[in-house]
Amino acid sequence: MILAGVLLLTIIFSAIFFSLNKSTFISYTEKGDVEYLVFLKENDVFTNNYLDQDQMYVAGLIEHVWMNFTYELRMAQAAKYSYSYSADAKIVIKDKASKKLFYEGKLTPDAPVLVPEQTVELDLPREVLSFYQPITVNYGKYNQKAQEIVNELGIGSVASCTLVVEMKIHINGSTEELAEDKNNTYNFSLSMPLNMDTVSFERSSSVPSGTSRLLTLNKGAARVVMLVFTIIFIIITFLFAVAYLAFIILTRNTDINYTRKVNKVVSNYKSYIQKIVNPFDMTGYQLVVMEDFTELLEIRDTIQSPILMSENEDKTCTTFMIPTNTNLLYIYEIKVEDYDELYGYTSTIEANTILDLDGENELHILEDVDAQELVEALEQPTVPLSELKYDEDGAETDDEDGVEAVGVAWPLRKKLYRYDPNGEFADTGDIILVPDKDEALDKDVLRKATVARANHKVNAESLDSPLRKVIGIFKRKAEEALMPKDDGES
Repeated sequence: MILAGVLLLTIIFSAIFFSLNKSTFISYTEKGDVEYLVFLKENDVFTNNYLDQDQMYVAGLIEHVWMNFTYELRMAQAAKYSYSYSADAKIVIKDKASKKLFYEGKLTPDAPVLVPEQTVELDLPREVLSFYQPITVNYGKYNQKAQEIVNELGIGSVASCTLVVEMKIHINGSTEELAEDKNNTYNFSLSMPLNMDTVSFERSSSVPSGTSRLLTLNKGAARVVMLVFTIIFIIITFLFAVAYLAFIILTRNTDINYTRKVNKVVSNYKSYIQKIVNPFDMTGYQLVVMEDFTELLEIRDTIQSPILMSENEDKTCTTFMIPTNTNLLYIYEIKVEDYDELYGYTSTIEANTILDLDGENELHILEDVDAQELVEALEQPTVPLSELKYDEDGAETDDEDGVEAVGVAWPLRKKLYRYDPNGEFADTGDIILVPDKDEALDKDVLRKATVARANHKVNAESLDSPLRKVIGIFKRKAEEALMPKDDGES
């Protein structure tokens, strides 16, 4: 629950941070124009001393022209700006047909600039920037100068003369909340034809129309706070996730995988499985262990016999089995992961435990023995007594103080090995369980052996060390003993 809560907070703060960090823009619009009035010389035609813009004018009546250059910038949020501007006038003479340049220059070589370059810095951020600059030029002087140049060059019939008054303005908008500055230069101009009888003026502006936008930085304090909280909760979530994973590993139930495996088998093959409540009696069966459940399915398909399912009382081991009429029992087991370690105490057979192996013969265990070692020992082949060859060593005695022993001869060993019968009687031909040494593995093991010499006394002085005790005796009747009696042989 804590992990889920921290994860939810992490998601919330992350969402807020990314929403604040998302690229946003502020929009702005701008416009620029040139307005003008044409002032006239004294005349008997016009009552006013000036004419409005966008008309046809008689060049000989024009005395001077008044112009007003304007620029306006409007932004969705306040920003600081600086701007610079300058203006000047020039005479431009071109060929009428090819538009190639004949002459471009000022009224006089030493004529001052109409508006020298100036820079303005705003003290406070503004949403609106407005700029205007009035300029007055003496049209008559420029017209007269153009006529002199044309006459001097002798190009009066092919020349086109124009007075161009141009304003340049550079805008630099900067603010902490903008990712980029607004940095643009615009030109405004008024073109006035010269050396003509009648003229009309032409205005131009490079200021774009429509709405534009600038990218913002999102450097607000809320964004920084959300970033800090997001990082903190990501770290806390990671730590809780690690702790939760460790908790699961340390406290996991070892039968989780076991239950999942059993349920998977039952779910996939429930039509082939018959569950039994009472434990299955495996007495008299030879066990054949399957490595995979599919092998058990193949047996089932071959002999057309149901698969029995039985689970132990502790719910830690489920056995799937197929019994046959030939006393073979095919089994497949699913156990908890640490079954042998958790339930190892059940693998020890206590002293004096009686095991019924085949319904007739009994194996009497005289000492505690590991169940796995017992199974391995019992799986060893029985050696007929007739195959045992040994030499008497003369250690036997009739002295009552002698040590009681039972003799065992291994098939590949030509020496009689004696063991302490542990208070029991083992007759010739009986099968006993005795401890032995596995030289290859260098460890003690349990072996099944055939008695070659029944209980007898030996001299204690003939023994190098105390006799090892017999673990168990497998009783057999004399007529069923493993030493055959054929043609007088015994």
